[in-house]
Amino acid sequence: MTNWITRLNATNYQQQYDAIQIVSKNVAHSAQSLGFQELNITGYPNISDQAMRRHHIREAVLGVIQPGDLVVVQFPMWTHLNFQAEFFDTIKGIEGVRMVALIHDIPTWMFTKGEEEYDRANDFWLNQLKKFDLLIVANEKGAHKLQEDGVHVPMIPMQFWDYFYQGPRKEKQFKKQLYYVGGRDIIDTTYRAATPLYIYDRQVEKKVLESGSVTWLGRQPSDEIVSRLDGGFGVVVTEILLKNRT
Repeated sequence: MTNWITRLNATNYQQQYDAIQIVSKNVAHSAQSLGFQELNITGYPNISDQAMRRHHIREAVLGVIQPGDLVVVQFPMWTHLNFQAEFFDTIKGIEGVRMVALIHDIPTWMFTKGEEEYDRANDFWLNQLKKFDLLIVANEKGAHKLQEDGVHVPMIPMQFWDYFYQGPRKEKQFKKQLYYVGGRDIIDTTYRAATPLYIYDRQVEKKVLESGSVTWLGRQPSDEIVSRLDGGFGVVVTEILLKNRT
């Protein structure tokens, strides 16, 4: 029996700094240390209306899976919806294979303001989760919410997330300062507080920097940012992923 885990790879140089790719890489790296093998995927552009191409990609990626294997999918896959649905169905069609979702985000919750904005019974993402044999969720609160939304699959809460870091180690002490690490251009924001705010981002409007408390440090690789942080509270955000970090 072989244990497999999906990994989402960047399709261009800039994407390698996006949180989605970094998280996927770190999880796959940790799984490899436990003996898992990788199933490498990308965003696969222009395949939504190309059924045969999607079929060939699935064959190439999933052809190594044998009956009785275990497949952990980092969910969501951040690819075309029809490809993702077919990907899961192909795995489930292999005899004796168990399919586990390690949930990073649930798009239904990310992009709606409340339960009144989505149909629990017919929601695409919730129904995709029902295909799995086991869900690995962040915590009990997330598990309870999924159950309320009609996802009655066995679940295991992780409780704790970590970040795989290969840079220098530095003693850190809490300081009253803020860090903002972003993938979006920062506009229409005026920060006037006395607490220093350090911004790691690709572009910041000039008026954002008019406050003496704001320092713009540009966009930098994640390990370099971690090595330079010396205490405080931070928020990490990309175009489609938002996580709080301390």
